[in-house]
Amino acid sequence: MKKIAAITIGAIIITILFFYLGIFSPLKNELENSLEHNFLNKISINEVSIENRFDRYIEGSKSLSSRTMIKNKLIEYNNQETSLSELQEYTQPKYVDGVKALDNIIAAYRITDNDIVADYGDLNLEEIQSNYSHSPGELEVILTNEKNSVIINSPIINDSGDEIGNDIVVFDISGFMESVNQNDIQYEIIQSETALNQPLDQGDYVVEYRKILDIDYWLRASESKANLYGALNSIITKIVIIFVILLTGFSVVFYKTISNAFNNIISELEKKIKKLNDNKKLLENLTDQVPGALYQFQTKSDGSYCFPFASKGIEELF
Repeated sequence: MKKIAAITIGAIIITILFFYLGIFSPLKNELENSLEHNFLNKISINEVSIENRFDRYIEGSKSLSSRTMIKNKLIEYNNQETSLSELQEYTQPKYVDGVKALDNIIAAYRITDNDIVADYGDLNLEEIQSNYSHSPGELEVILTNEKNSVIINSPIINDSGDEIGNDIVVFDISGFMESVNQNDIQYEIIQSETALNQPLDQGDYVVEYRKILDIDYWLRASESKANLYGALNSIITKIVIIFVILLTGFSVVFYKTISNAFNNIISELEKKIKKLNDNKKLLENLTDQVPGALYQFQTKSDGSYCFPFASKGIEELF
């Protein structure tokens, strides 16, 4: 019985190893790769949407800075051909009209020599400027500390290529980001030097980084492993439970089948041995009734001899 138990246990171990290495592990890896590929595809879709949003903000700000009439008036002021008050009076209504044509705008300021030429919205200029340090001649994209607004600092360039002022335009991105974050994947715009070469697997989350256009910001997308692999883990759990049930049933049937076969063989052998013993006793009884003696004499190849069988009558002769 111990051998049968050992055989059964060995068969179970081999079956488990075959199932895990040959079926379960490759299938699990393939399904996980498929889910991760789908995760990356979703990010790519939203990455394009977010980049388009930033591109619209940048192009809108550039368009505002290049409006011919108010730009030419600023050039006149820069050439000392008009006063600041005349520049402000001329620019303000036209500037507001241009600003209102932009989507999601919160505030806008046209600045020259630290003077406000025109403005739109209620945000304080000093509060806006506290989010960045101005680099002359360069268009800058800045995400506010609260990450709910995007500031575009767009330089106004004259025909000689000199900066004569700049437009500071603030866009509200909170509503857009809320709409993007309504799904399982959570998105965040960050400024990080360590975003490159980050592993996809980060603790309890799967995280991907994508650079936004050619600006110094990254899109960080993350989803919890529990959510990403939740459905897969549920299916795997069911498969494992079914496998354990089937394996247990198979083991019981296998053990009983082998055990019954072994018991049948032992039973048949015992019957045959009993029959042989009975026949031996019958032969001995019969030979004991024969007058004289019955014996079997055997000579071996080495010259020796023996009596493999002799009846009790032999005792009377010797």
